[in-house]
Amino acid sequence: MGTADIIGLILFYTLALALFIALIVFVIKYKSPTARGKRGERKVTKMLLRIQKQCGGYVINDIVLPIGQTTTQIDHIYISSKGIFVIETKNYSGRIYGDESSRYWKQVLANGNTKHKMYNPLMQNETHASAVRKLVFSWVPVISMVVFVQGNIHCIKSNRVFSIPYAESVIVSQNDFLNNGQVDDVYTKIARANLNSRK
Repeated sequence: MGTADIIGLILFYTLALALFIALIVFVIKYKSPTARGKRGERKVTKMLLRIQKQCGGYVINDIVLPIGQTTTQIDHIYISSKGIFVIETKNYSGRIYGDESSRYWKQVLANGNTKHKMYNPLMQNETHASAVRKLVFSWVPVISMVVFVQGNIHCIKSNRVFSIPYAESVIVSQNDFLNNGQVDDVYTKIARANLNSRK
């Protein structure tokens, strides 16, 4: 085997190793909780844009609002004649067990052995909804919704937790409550308060 062949083999194995490492990094990042959460948020954004096309209004994603001396991050707000929908997205697999009053919910994965505890997303989103309520008139309806992207809501006892298709049908079926001027006014108040828009 000549020098050129040896150099060729070294280059081949170096490239193969680099591709293997890049693949591992990609898989780790793809499976990270942050990446999974962002994928879930993109799906809910698509749902809201479909609703917006049908019903009008405004969609704001990844909002940061002041609340007291701190801030709170909100996944999505949909503002339309039907009211203000404050939406928390969850992209968890497995079975999710919880109810409105429990501080923590439980995630059980497919094998039944792995269990994770999560802070009640309804309580989490109520903080978000409260921040929105402080910005708008008290008579404007602010509806708190939690959307589980994978639709695994069967073991959750709450009428404020939805799959994507269910959330879409519930929002679209709401009666009109605000006129166009009021919708614009609400949007302006929230957009001005959004600290994320000031980056």
